[in-house]
Amino acid sequence: PSVNADYSKKLRERTLLAAKPERTIRFLEENENRGAYVPPGDQSAVNKFSSLVPKKPKVTMEQKTTRIPKNELIDSLFGAFEKYAYWTFKGLKDYVKQPEVLNEIAILDKKGHYNNCYHLKPEYSQNISAETVSVAPQGVEAPLENVSNEDEYSYEAPENDELEAGGSDEDMSDD
Repeated sequence: PSVNADYSKKLRERTLLAAKPERTIRFLEENENRGAYVPPGDQSAVNKFSSLVPKKPKVTMEQKTTRIPKNELIDSLFGAFEKYAYWTFKGLKDYVKQPEVLNEIAILDKKGHYNNCYHLKPEYSQNISAETVSVAPQGVEAPLENVSNEDEYSYEAPENDELEAGGSDEDMSDD
């Protein structure tokens, strides 16, 4: 294009149009409608949005469970351990409904095959027969037969002669 007065005028108009902001800031007056803004703690907010928050239904007396005496609760826990030797807390809670005295008669396993399962303390487990199934249905899967926790973590160190020899070339070929 040839640079002349007409071209310069069009360029100036285009630059001014591009520099003009599309949105402008407008300050609200004191009495103007503020739209969706609701001041915190305002009763109108509670009335307006209370239907959005679900309310918990109240529990009736028929739905509440009654407390079992401690001796009956211990008897029912022993009955549970007669059926299965190992129980999860969730399984015992479903079976007994209130396993508060569980720590008095049972031990929680934190390692091994029965991780996070309870079993009877040794002084109580003598009375339980060997016919009990190992794990309750809600519990962890039963371990392999004839495998104990000691066998799982055992490690035999190699003899000193084997360490000094450094192995043979045949051992290296497997890699």
